[in-house]
Amino acid sequence: MNNVKNLLKQGNSLIYNDIDQAKEIFGHAKALAKSIQWEQGQLKAALYLAKLNYNKEGFKITLEKMLAIEESAIQNKYMQLLSEIKKELGNLNYHNRNLGIALNYYFDALEILKSENSPLNWKILNNIGMIYSDLEKYDEAKKYYLDALNVHNTYEHQLNIILFTNIGSIYKNIGEYKVAKSYFEIVIETEKNSFNKNILYIALNRIALGEIYFIEGQCDKAKEYFEKGIKALLNYNNIFPYVKYLLKYCIFLVMEDEPLASEMIELGIEYSKENNNFILLSKFLELYGDLYNYKENQQAMDYYKRSIFYSKKALNRLNSVQISQINQFKQINEQESKFEMLTREYENIEKINEIGLSFMETLDLEIVYKKIYDNFNEEMGFDKFGIALYNNETNQLTYNYFILEGKRVDAFTLDLSKMDTIANYVIENKKPLMIKKYSREYKKYIKYGYPAPSECGLDQESIIYIPLVTKGKVIGTFSVQSDHESAFNETDFEFLKSLSYFITSAINNAMIREKLEDMNSKLDKMAKLDDLTDLYNKREFLNLAQLELSSAIRNRIPVSLLMIDVDYFKEYNDFYGHIAGDEVIIKLSKILKNVFKRKNDYISRFGGDEFIVFLSNVDHKGLINVIGLLQKEIDGMHIEHKKSPYEYLTVSIGGVFANPNRNLSVQSLIETGDEMMYRVKQKKKNSYDVTTLGDNAC
Repeated sequence: MNNVKNLLKQGNSLIYNDIDQAKEIFGHAKALAKSIQWEQGQLKAALYLAKLNYNKEGFKITLEKMLAIEESAIQNKYMQLLSEIKKELGNLNYHNRNLGIALNYYFDALEILKSENSPLNWKILNNIGMIYSDLEKYDEAKKYYLDALNVHNTYEHQLNIILFTNIGSIYKNIGEYKVAKSYFEIVIETEKNSFNKNILYIALNRIALGEIYFIEGQCDKAKEYFEKGIKALLNYNNIFPYVKYLLKYCIFLVMEDEPLASEMIELGIEYSKENNNFILLSKFLELYGDLYNYKENQQAMDYYKRSIFYSKKALNRLNSVQISQINQFKQINEQESKFEMLTREYENIEKINEIGLSFMETLDLEIVYKKIYDNFNEEMGFDKFGIALYNNETNQLTYNYFILEGKRVDAFTLDLSKMDTIANYVIENKKPLMIKKYSREYKKYIKYGYPAPSECGLDQESIIYIPLVTKGKVIGTFSVQSDHESAFNETDFEFLKSLSYFITSAINNAMIREKLEDMNSKLDKMAKLDDLTDLYNKREFLNLAQLELSSAIRNRIPVSLLMIDVDYFKEYNDFYGHIAGDEVIIKLSKILKNVFKRKNDYISRFGGDEFIVFLSNVDHKGLINVIGLLQKEIDGMHIEHKKSPYEYLTVSIGGVFANPNRNLSVQSLIETGDEMMYRVKQKKKNSYDVTTLGDNAC
């Protein structure tokens, strides 16, 4: 069973990059599930195969297959699988532009998960957001996207490129181009540095950036991003769902009168016909009309006429297939949004949305904190303001941002396991709280008789304290406090509660970015340093040594190189064990760092028990002196080595000194240093030998 699950997981990881390979893997999974009589595995593999064969078999056959799979899941009460099937049926209808049916399937999938007390599926929430986005209801779309992001971040820690792409698209559609670009650029950089690059999403985000730069009038930059994105998209093995991105490129080509416009429009027309997408076909034909409008009026008119014909065909299809579905969707939407109530409170909601969205404009946690404070400070008066992050494992609340009477206080941490405060109550109950007179009301919320403010020097009387909760988990809190009683009213309370969703999402997204940067920093460090010693690894050492040598040749500065090898190290490992051997290597690396500590001294662990040092601007006498200092430091460790004739740990050192010339290379220095070290090893070890490159040893 685990083998089948692994195959299904592997197949899903290839869907965006290699559909044929994914199909093959799903086929193996289905056969294996059948051989072990695991019906759920068979059904799931069959579902994914039906999904991938959509472009080949068409809507009707794919729908029949999925409905048959759905029937089997219902009969056997495979509820988790049924939710997945409902999602895929929603996807199928979404791609066929049956938006009302798609929406119903997505809601059914969510209801199944809720009834089973299962975690929500971020992909379903994302797809509901896509429907709202297609209908240009961007506020609703963003709400579902952010819900999806919160669900994803609850269970997974890596950045979600699909959601970041979709959220970026929302900001692009509402004209917040700076914010949109930050999301698109994060996706591109993340995937460029990924082991399994998602070529599709790199392409889509580049096209989106091209569109923004075009709108901003940066045509050269727009062309660069469009061309890179479209090139990758055209090489993708399933372009049909993404033809609308080709249309954006064609609009740019026509507007800029690029010679490639005609060829790209022809391609768009071909793809639209193959996919029976009459709306896109009409738009490509209209573009052709625009292209010829200034050249050949009659040909332009022909294209406009064909565009109108396919527009009517698309509308007829919409009328015959979707009108009832969209009416149903509108009813659902009106019911959900409570239109009458929203109308009455329109100005308030617009204000909350504007403020809340401003929190989402950056992924820098410090800027997020300041934006929250500035907006609240403008709207309501208070003496204290705090935002804290909560660690559920340690039960600690860390205030990284706390303002006392207009001045920021250094970060501090409260150990809630040793305290009894309002924070304990709010976090435990996961509910916001407003207190108008703390000295009178505190006993309702404090279990163990925490002293009244007057008894312990505390002076806050009015408090609003709100937990930041995402999918049932408290990630932090924010609070406003005043020295005066009844300083806040219900309107203030509702205002802050309404913004808590945006605050939670903004902080959560910023924390993800910090984790991502930290992870990238660690990866960068891992790529350059040796795991055991934190010295440069061989590859990074060679890069740095080459740069330093080039500089030395230009500036006529002498260079030196040392090869250092631990004597009888194999015998040490065999006798004392590999853990003790690692400890010796670590101790030696620390001594090397202590001896060679100038900015341009480069040290590397070149092999298991072999070290290499590159030095610049040290003369021959200085090289001998520093070798003597290194030997003294190593002798001073007095590490016992019973399998060595010296009875303690020693090293052999080979050195080379050179006055740089154009023929000198890092490789020749290493080979010469290695040869000198080998001479010492052959003689008596526990010594050194140094030569000047090209001269006799001395």
